[in-house]
Amino acid sequence: MSVIRKPFWLEVKQHERLFCWLHYPEEKLKKTAIIIIGAVGPEYSHCFRTIRLLADELAEAGYATLRYDPAGMGNSTGRLEDAGIWNVWLSSPCRLTLLLKSLGFDHVALIGFRSGSLILGEHIKRNPVDSAMFFYPYLQGRAYYRDMQMLDLGLNLYSDSDATIEGGGYPVTEDIKIALAEINLASQPFDQLSNALVIGDGGNIATSKFAQHLVSGGVTVETYAIDGLAAMTRPAALSVAPESAIRALCTWMLKHDTLAEFHVDFAPKLYEPLRTETCTEAVFQLANERSVFGILTSPLNSSANTIVLLVNAGSGHHAGPNRLHVDLARALAEDGVASLRIDLSNLGDSVNVYNRESYHPYPPNAAGDIGDVLNYLEQAFEYKNIVLCGLCSGAHNVFHAALRGRGAHLSKVILINPLTFYWTPGQSILAPEENQSEIDEAYYQGQAYDYRKWLALLVNPAKVISVLKFIMRFVQRKLSRLFSLFSEWLGFGSLDRMNSDLLQLLEAGVHISLITSEGDPGEKIMLANVSRAVGKFKRRGALLCLTIAGADHTFSSRASRKRLVNELVREVTKGGSITQ
Repeated sequence: MSVIRKPFWLEVKQHERLFCWLHYPEEKLKKTAIIIIGAVGPEYSHCFRTIRLLADELAEAGYATLRYDPAGMGNSTGRLEDAGIWNVWLSSPCRLTLLLKSLGFDHVALIGFRSGSLILGEHIKRNPVDSAMFFYPYLQGRAYYRDMQMLDLGLNLYSDSDATIEGGGYPVTEDIKIALAEINLASQPFDQLSNALVIGDGGNIATSKFAQHLVSGGVTVETYAIDGLAAMTRPAALSVAPESAIRALCTWMLKHDTLAEFHVDFAPKLYEPLRTETCTEAVFQLANERSVFGILTSPLNSSANTIVLLVNAGSGHHAGPNRLHVDLARALAEDGVASLRIDLSNLGDSVNVYNRESYHPYPPNAAGDIGDVLNYLEQAFEYKNIVLCGLCSGAHNVFHAALRGRGAHLSKVILINPLTFYWTPGQSILAPEENQSEIDEAYYQGQAYDYRKWLALLVNPAKVISVLKFIMRFVQRKLSRLFSLFSEWLGFGSLDRMNSDLLQLLEAGVHISLITSEGDPGEKIMLANVSRAVGKFKRRGALLCLTIAGADHTFSSRASRKRLVNELVREVTKGGSITQ
């Protein structure tokens, strides 16, 4: 059955709008609709593919299914640090239910996905619900908050002095902490719930106790224990959608849906564009060979001469890691610059056919997709300057798109924390072996001033051997670079691929900005064997290298993201011809 997907923004409170997707079948649409209350925090990004696949599968089973970005996340308005964001989260299911009822649906079932189950539990306290599904749920708000603290500890982000924790890139305020502390699904009443499905990881005792608690409260419950659910919570490039769990949920829904009627001539009119005090946002859909989805952000009161094209970082979707692309797009709009954040055709909301192997951060179609969007921007709009920008694998992909065939208006390429410039199949997507020497150099350079690391060498001979091997490789590379520079000076020898490609762009008038986190290997990878010719452009400022202090690879702290956004806005607008 063919699935139709409609994106739109919906007002839930004054100045608060949620970005939503409604998935529904082209025919035989049931009169029961479903809302997916997705995960908040880092799992919003990690589980994105699973939630989208779940919405599609439910639509194929005949159900209109609505998924949405919680306030302060994705393409919705607001910020996680805003006062009252928790109240917006709690009110969102009610507003979405009203929308679906206004579209003619008789019943609305709800799915709480991971931490979304906590919001679902609070919703059921206040509203009667016929059917609710708890998908690999957090059962206690304290457990979620504790996991965010542990994540911060692992990322060296935790601080006792700040009431708001970083949450691995998704801040959790003191207000949200207090609200979470009061939630325990295994003890709260569910007297307004009739039917429930609980999907937990195999052997999870807490999930079984939760199901027993529901039964004791008069709820008709089924429980599925499915091994391997934790795999969907891995970072996006490694996340595995639990297809068996999704099929089980669809089967349960079909079994418990008593409505036999079908919607007739369903053609919802949903409000699409977003308008804020500083910008407008609209859906962008390019019907090329593979289809590309994105969000176009424009300044509110001016026409922009410059547009920044933002490409997926890793396998995450177009909102960017820790919502970086959304924050950057809206900051650029305040300075009169438009932007377009896209999903490559195998990622995020551009995917039409799911293939586990194709959900890859370095896809062969990347340069083609970006090239198609560049061509469209040049033909359909009047932007005088186009800037390509990508982080991690996104840097690799925009670099190759620029090399493949730049448009007349491509003026700059911004590369953020690349781990490789020439990824090949078979290499690791986390630390490509081709650049292991530069990655090691950045690592050891960061550890050199920690006396504890030196003490560890004294008691671990294996580490000593590793360090000695690294030193040998380091000396060999430096000697090789000196020989290359000497050969270039004498006029014989040829440039390596990195230098040739950099020169191709620089000589064509495309400026290059390389931005790296402190300790990230991007600059060492790009300039490990920089030629004299490339060095000349660097001295002229056409090739610029910047470092963001105190930042990790994906800018997980609020302070580092703010510094990066400010630096990117400066890089895009300096010396440019932007109509204010």
